[in-house]
Amino acid sequence: MTVADGSKGSERYRAISEAARRLFADQGYDATTVEQIARLAGVSRATVFRHCGTKDDIVFARYEHELAALRDGLLRGRGTDADRTRSAVLELAGRLQADGQTLLEEMQLIAGHPALRSRGVLLLHSWAESLVVEVAVRRAGRPSLRARVVAHTAVAAFQQAICVWQERNGERSLLRLTTEALNVGLPDG
Repeated sequence: MTVADGSKGSERYRAISEAARRLFADQGYDATTVEQIARLAGVSRATVFRHCGTKDDIVFARYEHELAALRDGLLRGRGTDADRTRSAVLELAGRLQADGQTLLEEMQLIAGHPALRSRGVLLLHSWAESLVVEVAVRRAGRPSLRARVVAHTAVAAFQQAICVWQERNGERSLLRLTTEALNVGLPDG
């Protein structure tokens, strides 16, 4: 659960998110309590749950927001389903790359915790399914097999670009790696 930018709730969310990130890095995900996050953020435990939900939700809230932006990018796009999907995924990579160090820390946290890894896989699947649905909405019908394959391939290509980027500790451009992965998965034509 996230709140709109500019509001007092958004400021609280950012404080909670930053406190959680610092505590997860310092003492580990499992050892960090919601009470500790609330204390460091300067809010009550109830405020943490109201703005963010569980510890897992704190980790993934940003990516839920990115799903909305990914769908918007697909709807704004022009050209074929593959062109629009490629463009939306590249926009996503660019946004995430802008805060590379935080993204690296989040990816390391997710990779190191089985429950978070599982939720991450489900999240990526929901991104692909959301892209499929947006293609169907634009066409005013049911999505074709091609649209399904394009959406899932684009998300899988992005996932692999993230994996390589993380393995190389962010030394290469996430945007470039995503472009390369999309070129393999969704070649022109």
